[in-house]
Amino acid sequence: MRAARTPPRRSRQHRHLAARRAALAPFVTRYLAAADSLVGARTFEERHLAGFAALRTTDLSALARTEVRPTGERLLRLVRSIPQDPAQLTAWYEHHLDQA
Repeated sequence: MRAARTPPRRSRQHRHLAARRAALAPFVTRYLAAADSLVGARTFEERHLAGFAALRTTDLSALARTEVRPTGERLLRLVRSIPQDPAQLTAWYEHHLDQA
């Protein structure tokens, strides 16, 4: 009889990141849909402001309930913490999401 193996650490990290990515999906979709709805050539800053505004005017809790996987309050706080100023996005990303 073979002993059960503990999954490698890397495998657990991948599952964690995949779960986080899946949980972010409805918010990312809402953000990108708003950014893509702008007509004509637009700058990154204009597209970000449209996505940011869409997230601020959406009932995030209701959007979270559309997902099969449960979305916790920590994730909602993360989405609410996205900065409006595009110049702050890199620092926000590195602080909250960078796994490197």
